[in-house]
Amino acid sequence: VNIALLNYDFRSKDKLFLSIFRENYQEYIRQSSEALLDTTVSFAERIRKFMDVLTAQMMEQPDLPMFILSEIHRNP
Repeated sequence: VNIALLNYDFRSKDKLFLSIFRENYQEYIRQSSEALLDTTVSFAERIRKFMDVLTAQMMEQPDLPMFILSEIHRNP
């Protein structure tokens, strides 16, 4: 990818950053929500699934949760 293509698609570094942030945040929330909203299992099982999802997410991208929190705090 070259700079001209990035500028054409996103127009600025801020818009590129926002696009990347949104994509990661939405996937993070989607995975977490699926575990909690599964009404076919007990509440205790939903909590276990939720914790499994969070653990897997943190193993894959250990800096992502703190990054999301810091960005939400910096720019709500």
